[in-house]
Amino acid sequence: MNEIRNCPYCDSKNIIRKGQRKTRFGYRQSYYCKNCRKKFIGSKLENKTYGPKIITNAISYYNIGNTLTESAKLVNKRFKVHISRSSVHQWLKEVKDICTYYKLRQKNPRRFNGKILFSKTFEHKGLNYDFKYH
Repeated sequence: MNEIRNCPYCDSKNIIRKGQRKTRFGYRQSYYCKNCRKKFIGSKLENKTYGPKIITNAISYYNIGNTLTESAKLVNKRFKVHISRSSVHQWLKEVKDICTYYKLRQKNPRRFNGKILFSKTFEHKGLNYDFKYH
């Protein structure tokens, strides 16, 4: 996992690891800045309850032709969590500028009988994003 390199408050590199914080989905590393004396959590996704795996899987399930409700159910079953269809919808709205299938689906909302025309795996900061286009 990538380490935090700069303090988000003062942009100093004079930081140390300082314990861990327990969350519903595991532990997150805490950091302490020696310059501004602030403690912060090293999180790549700010203000997100669920991790990147859950979010990207929900978006991918939607991209392969499932409805919002079906996508939420599939993620809930796979990761043993309880996300709502509105959470999936919110995540889709956040990535609609970079997710071209969302734009196509808005123009033509009918399903394509599960036929995948194009599949691509992207990697960003050590995370794999699987997108499948119909």
